[in-house]
Amino acid sequence: MTSGPEVSPRAAAVSAHRGGSEAAPGGTYDAYRHAAGTGAEYVEFDVRRTMDGELVDYHDEQAASGQAVASLGYSRLCRLAGYEVPRVADVMRLIAGRAIGHVDLKETGEGALAAVELALDLLGAGNFVATTPADASVAAIRTRYPQASAALTVRATPAGPGERPGRPLERIRACRADWAAVDHRAASPALLAELRGAGIRVLVWTINGDAELTRWLAEPGVDVVVTDQPGRAITLRDRQRPSAG
Repeated sequence: MTSGPEVSPRAAAVSAHRGGSEAAPGGTYDAYRHAAGTGAEYVEFDVRRTMDGELVDYHDEQAASGQAVASLGYSRLCRLAGYEVPRVADVMRLIAGRAIGHVDLKETGEGALAAVELALDLLGAGNFVATTPADASVAAIRTRYPQASAALTVRATPAGPGERPGRPLERIRACRADWAAVDHRAASPALLAELRGAGIRVLVWTINGDAELTRWLAEPGVDVVVTDQPGRAITLRDRQRPSAG
């Protein structure tokens, strides 16, 4: 059982994408501090590993210099980024007990497993879900850490590293994911119904704007809506709920 915040079964939960960008640039400490106070049930952050072994929240594979994050030390990455790049452990500590971690793995292999082990230590089983498009990474997580939830990322145009061909549900069953993280452009009613019928929980990403948020928050088969506007999403969701009494 998760000890994180609960949401009405009548509407999807909200995940703050990179902490959201309503009050500060996404992917910064200020964004995560804001996200933790919006009421969003989940907070999403990326995971990469630097040359000196730091797990950092950094979305892109390369820094502004064109150098791969994996080839840079942490201090050098911060200088190139022009801000203090959040350490993953710090983000986890910031949201622990306030939101469920949405751990978007940009690493594969041991880097991905190290992030999951850290999440188990700092957030606890049931208080995070790890997402990755790499089938082998999901399988490795579910084998080594069966208590951890893992989502296979389903993109609208798959073909990235580690992504196997095949229908989403077939891939999900093969790697034993218990979630699917679905690009909204690929989230057809048929796919959502198929996943729901198989007992697979679904995150849909990334949704912004009032009309789209209103639609996806009420979409059958969607458990979590990922957005850059978590505060706005909470407001819109509250308007959808019937009043008490």
